[in-house]
Amino acid sequence: TREALVAAAADKMATPLRRSPLPDTGRVERDLVEAFARRFAFGRKVEGRAWARLLHERHSPGVEAIIGKAVNDRQGEWRSMVTRAVDRGELPPGTPAQVVLELVRAIVDARSASLRLDTAWLTLAVRTVIAGARAGTLVSGGRKLRPARSA
Repeated sequence: TREALVAAAADKMATPLRRSPLPDTGRVERDLVEAFARRFAFGRKVEGRAWARLLHERHSPGVEAIIGKAVNDRQGEWRSMVTRAVDRGELPPGTPAQVVLELVRAIVDARSASLRLDTAWLTLAVRTVIAGARAGTLVSGGRKLRPARSA
């Protein structure tokens, strides 16, 4: 069945992700640059392209039931990079983790058509978003900005 195929593919693709926790270097810039570099490399592999197709199919209840937990767990790992930075005082309290991640992703993805990662561009994207977050632009009058959709 389609569900069995999706489940087998999702398990095969999620296994390397579970074995490769996202970075926790103690510095948000380094964590984000390394994590997005890994994301880029994974996205260029067959497994990464297949995972992207599964994410695109999350609107299907059957697909969501199969991949939802793996996706949500990984999203939590991504958000924790930012929340740890808030806890360490690198970013102001109330900085919305998902917004930070989506802003970096949007900048990086705008230049990702290439087969090679532009690490200078990635670093600039991360530094720019962090600078904006540190300036308090992502927290407005005690009201958190909310992303339009999950990453």
